Amino acid sequence: MSGKGSENNNSFNEENIINDQIDLSSLLSILLDNFNLLISTFLVGFFLAFIIYITSENIFSSKSLIEIQQEQNMFGTNIPGMGNRNQNSLQAEVAIYKSAYTIDDVVSTLLTNEEIEKDVIPSASTIRSNLTVSSSGNSLITIIFNHSDQKLTEEILNLLNNEYIKDRRDFRKRSTAAGRNFIKNEIPKIKTSLKEAEDNLNNFKISKNDSGLIFESENRNSELSSLYESIKEIEFKELELKEFYKSTHPIYLTLTEQKRFLQNKIDTIEDDLPNIPNTQRKLENLKREVVIYSDVLNDLSAQEINLAMAEASSISNVRVINQASKAVKIQPTYYVFSIPFALIIFIYLIQTIRHFLGDRITNYDALIDFVDKKNILGELPLYKKGLTGIEDSSFALAEELMNKISYEIIQSEDKLSSIAIVGSKKGVGKTEISEKLFYKLTSMGKKVCLLDLDYKKRDLTLKSINPKNSPKSFKEFYQDIDNYRFEQSLFIPSFEVENSVEFFMSEEFKSELEKLKEDYDILLCDTPPWGLFVDAKIVSQYFDSSLYVVGNKMSTFKDIILFNKDIDSIDKKIDVRYFYNKFDIFFNFLWYSYNYPNYSDNYYYEYSGYRNTKKFLFQRIFDKLRMFFDDLRKKRTK
Repeated sequence: MSGKGSENNNSFNEENIINDQIDLSSLLSILLDNFNLLISTFLVGFFLAFIIYITSENIFSSKSLIEIQQEQNMFGTNIPGMGNRNQNSLQAEVAIYKSAYTIDDVVSTLLTNEEIEKDVIPSASTIRSNLTVSSSGNSLITIIFNHSDQKLTEEILNLLNNEYIKDRRDFRKRSTAAGRNFIKNEIPKIKTSLKEAEDNLNNFKISKNDSGLIFESENRNSELSSLYESIKEIEFKELELKEFYKSTHPIYLTLTEQKRFLQNKIDTIEDDLPNIPNTQRKLENLKREVVIYSDVLNDLSAQEINLAMAEASSISNVRVINQASKAVKIQPTYYVFSIPFALIIFIYLIQTIRHFLGDRITNYDALIDFVDKKNILGELPLYKKGLTGIEDSSFALAEELMNKISYEIIQSEDKLSSIAIVGSKKGVGKTEISEKLFYKLTSMGKKVCLLDLDYKKRDLTLKSINPKNSPKSFKEFYQDIDNYRFEQSLFIPSFEVENSVEFFMSEEFKSELEKLKEDYDILLCDTPPWGLFVDAKIVSQYFDSSLYVVGNKMSTFKDIILFNKDIDSIDKKIDVRYFYNKFDIFFNFLWYSYNYPNYSDNYYYEYSGYRNTKKFLFQRIFDKLRMFFDDLRKKRTK
């Protein structure tokens, strides 16, 4: 990026940092990049799943469903122990099913079975711990039993059902027998009480009917009306007889006596009217007592009949809807082999998230999107010289890319005559690129001066001379300058100085640097990591261009942002170019290596006679062995 006063010549999109575009090719690239990791995870997961499958104890499960019926007798009354059941009563039935009496009886039945070996029969506690009983609705109970023996699992569950039904049937008989005994004892008492109530009612009615008292209000009013009508008829006859007979005539006297009798009866009824409420209340109580004893006697008689029928019955109110199902294996199952698939999916998702959200630069396209392609000077693959096949092909590709980069430097319109090679991370390859550019530009006929200004590491210097003979100043260097020449080019090692920062800011360094710019076509320098030391920032201001080395999967977008901010603070226009280094040109998975699409034969020519870059593992091993024996032979020769 340009320094102050530049017109965004090397602008980049700081607000939109994305590692890659989310598309099918990117997802496939992530899959192939991590194929070895995924397949290794799958194999390890499959091995673990296989170990779990063959070492785990086999567990089988059987299931049954029973119904607790709600029974009504023929008279519409409930039989004891068989009445309507709510959820709470079902919980009680669940507890009865899992009770020690039920399970102990099942164990005893198994022990008496000579066809079953005694050592395979589970204990009562084992059965109880593997038994699951649950209720649903108001009448259904679901039973699930798990055991390690497939045949015994189903048999035990059926025995549990039978034992539970037998227990409920016995309980039903015992409860009905006790109820019948109670009713037999109560019926004579109720009959005696009923007879006493009836006698009291009859005696009371007889005692009150001697006076002709009528208790019902409607009958009483009707009787009074009839008596008054009779008196009126007698009075009417008296008026008729009075004209023909004297008052002493027997017929007239008879009518008079009848009238007197009727009047006395009316007077009696009217005189007893104040006592009628108490008398009637007592009569109603006596009637109610008779009705109560009569109803109780009827109910007891009906219950006696129902209990007798229930006691004589050979079935219970428990109905088995589903017998114990065939025992199926629930542990371990083949589902355990889904573990490796789940693991590789999980790891792939993690790697995908890291790829798209991570800050590290993992592909060339992401760098182009971030800094613009025109600001990228070149790229160089990761390779190791010495092996045949794809590695030799990688080296040939690297040589061609170096030719391309060198040509771009020579023909650049920006006159890249002085270049500070910088990077924010250790190991991104600044030193190797500096050395390669030095030799490549020299071989192309350019006078190149390479300075090792990485005074912290001094790799170039240590490779070229003995550290003990390292010069301490330019004066001492010029005395032995012929030892540092390479054709028309020159290499200047790092000097033995006490303080590198003071040396870089000295007038001697500046003046000598200006002379070198005049004497040589291209000036290159290797610098220490940008973020760790101030040396690189000081040195960069003396050069017209900075070549920022981006290490694949090493450098981050944040590193570039911080670097550009530091460059902006320098009071000089510095042309920043980027170099993408150590990228992979092959997908390596299992026994194969396969070209990335951008570097396959669809894009570049093949090198060193190797058209197919796929390679078997055995050939790779053979190459390794060949190199080992070649090195061993050279050592013996020496």
